[in-house]
Amino acid sequence: AGLIVGPVLDLTFSRHCDLFSERFFLWLTWMLEEGRLLVVGTEPPCTTWTTARQPALRSSRMPYGFDPRGTATHVGNVCALRSVALLFVALSVGAAAFMEYPRRSMVRSLPPFEQLLAIGAGPAHGDASGEAPSVE
Repeated sequence: AGLIVGPVLDLTFSRHCDLFSERFFLWLTWMLEEGRLLVVGTEPPCTTWTTARQPALRSSRMPYGFDPRGTATHVGNVCALRSVALLFVALSVGAAAFMEYPRRSMVRSLPPFEQLLAIGAGPAHGDASGEAPSVE
């Protein structure tokens, strides 16, 4: 008798596992709230958040982007904000959660991300990707 580990819910495996999809996001939220998920990990698209992107779509002073309505920026914003929201939900229901992103990602500049850290989520230790907030 142990824990049942579910499948990896990843866009590369199924188009239905897209964090940009409101339906998928609401389903994950419901699964957390119902206690059907004990751990959740998220990884928003890194391509719009990296400091290495040329031309840059955003900066740490403008984390929502220079043109938030641009397709790539909008998708990156929605997925990052939904990732943070899932961490908030996990924190509220006592589930464990983490978010993976590159070390120099500007996702850390988002106000909701900073609020998550302020209410008790802490940086993961030993995480090669950076100071991702984790809820333990």
